[in-house]
Amino acid sequence: MILPFEYGAVRLTSPYGKRELEGTSGFHGGIDLVGLESHNVVSVTAGTVAASTVVTDTADPNSMWGEHIIIAGDDGRVYFYFHLASRAVQRFDRVSEGQVIGVMGNTGYSFGAHLHFEVRESDAATTVNAADILNIPNKEGVYMPQEKNETDGAEFARAYSEMVNADTGDVCSPWAEDYVKWAKAMGLFISDGDGNYRWGAPVTREELCAILYRLVRTTEDGRGVVRE
Repeated sequence: MILPFEYGAVRLTSPYGKRELEGTSGFHGGIDLVGLESHNVVSVTAGTVAASTVVTDTADPNSMWGEHIIIAGDDGRVYFYFHLASRAVQRFDRVSEGQVIGVMGNTGYSFGAHLHFEVRESDAATTVNAADILNIPNKEGVYMPQEKNETDGAEFARAYSEMVNADTGDVCSPWAEDYVKWAKAMGLFISDGDGNYRWGAPVTREELCAILYRLVRTTEDGRGVVRE
């Protein structure tokens, strides 16, 4: 799921779960996020705006939320966005994933500009770990948005495996011929079990380690320098 800011990194300043605030122990039902590059808050999922308001009666506990938006997600969960500076959607509006719905602010019971992001089950009462929903660690830190891919994890793993293990033969690009001859003469590369050097294939970290090992083990016979 996308992060609730239009773009860029976010800082998680207060995780989900038990915490102490102003000397009082309590339970934090959401996570506090600060947009480091964008202050525009976006909906993390498609859904319908259930509320877009501010409670001014300080006797009402919900006044602590400040300017806030509640979205009933199409996935059955309910999403809360608190302490906004402004709101860009109204009740009953349809929103899409990634649509700007407001701006991060410091309204309500807040100690600095941030977004309190909270996720609840369909009963609108049972909270779930919002960090898990966003697929980020539930601890203080800076997190980047994840790139969306056309393929899922299994398809990507299969495609990557095929690419790495592709039989590219011993034919290298013309521009690299001299470098390839030198590397073979240095003993930096050895072929696989089929005598294939795979010159056009990617190099894994494991293969890179082997290359570096052979490089530093090369003796001072004009080919290299011993670093042992």
